[in-house]
Amino acid sequence: MKIKVNNELEIESDIAFDLVDRLYLEWLPNCHASLTVNGCIDSKQEQKMEFLYGSKILIWWKKKDAKRLVFNGYLVKAVQESIGKTEWMNIEAQSATCLLDCHLQKRSFQMVEKTYEQIIRELIGDSNGQVICLVGKNKQIERPLIQYMETVWEFSKRMASHFGNCVVADTTVDNSALWFGMREGENIPPFFGEEYSINIRRVSGEKPEITYQVKSREFYKIGDRTIFKGEKLIICGVTAKYEFGELTFTYSLRNRIDTSKVYNGASRGLGLMGTVEEVQGEKIKIVLDIDKEYSNDYYFYNWYSETEGTLYAMPEIGTKVVLNVAGRNEQDAFVLHCIPDSIDKNIYHNKRIYTIHNNMASLDGKGICILRNGEDRLVFGEGTILLSSMGEFYLSAKNNVRIDVRRIRVVSPIEINVCQG
Repeated sequence: MKIKVNNELEIESDIAFDLVDRLYLEWLPNCHASLTVNGCIDSKQEQKMEFLYGSKILIWWKKKDAKRLVFNGYLVKAVQESIGKTEWMNIEAQSATCLLDCHLQKRSFQMVEKTYEQIIRELIGDSNGQVICLVGKNKQIERPLIQYMETVWEFSKRMASHFGNCVVADTTVDNSALWFGMREGENIPPFFGEEYSINIRRVSGEKPEITYQVKSREFYKIGDRTIFKGEKLIICGVTAKYEFGELTFTYSLRNRIDTSKVYNGASRGLGLMGTVEEVQGEKIKIVLDIDKEYSNDYYFYNWYSETEGTLYAMPEIGTKVVLNVAGRNEQDAFVLHCIPDSIDKNIYHNKRIYTIHNNMASLDGKGICILRNGEDRLVFGEGTILLSSMGEFYLSAKNNVRIDVRRIRVVSPIEINVCQG
């Protein structure tokens, strides 16, 4: 139903407002547009609260004969309160882009020939959304990207930050739609004589960032361009406030949008399981377990040995391995560790290494054993040193040799010679 708030505002929703006391709308880059409305409702008409969540709400702005849609979104919160004999309703709503911010996802994008635009279109298209790409059209990702425990909205914001830019929610459509990059709006008339304030922020050693907060009674959109104080500026934020029967708009004006590169904090120290698809030199293609539902052209990741290059063999095709993200940037990931098909609980306690010459060294909970040619053996056990050899045995030292034990046992099948001097 439609409710006329005043001569300029009109609300269309499932809530039967008799009177709107306050309304506040905020539309900022990298944020869903948000709306708060507080007003009286018809106490005779039953409001089924369970059906209000997710319902549509639209805000129209009228000026003379023109009528423009200001907000089109979904109700996310509703609180009903009785004050005296009056029923009050406070609601909160968000733009349709909130539908892209519901589910955490895990997947990788390993086809490095794809551009950022192709990646974002694929991602948002899979969520039944729409996007207008203004950055990343011809820029290949070059190295794989990983979406890990991020919503589509969060991942899109992070990718836009690779260009020092932002995403902007579309506030006028029914489905999830956004601009990837600052919206390129219209040229609007200069602001003259309006009330304004200035916010100055210095970013470490750079030129101060100046933001003008300008009030107006006209409605404009994020990305619209204007002139203020003799400067060409962009609208980088819009707020609308209705209170005490008066509607005003406040615009954040800046000369550019500048966003620092954002990283996924959840990926630092991450290890992702996968299966070796192909081996080429010291590089490996892997199919990550998180990509089983997605098609991919897999990337050759660097393989680093746990032995730091002293002695190692490349994993075979079909081997389970771990893709490691050591730092904050998932594009620096590498393969480090192989996972055995069946894990013995003692595999990390009993270690053995063999050579092609039938030599062996072992380390377990009982001690250290060194075996040469399958016959000569040196064992360091619990309080015991055992030397066994079928050949000659020499013990030499630069200084004195001291053996301090309770008992020495020497056995030889032929003879034992002890010499001094």
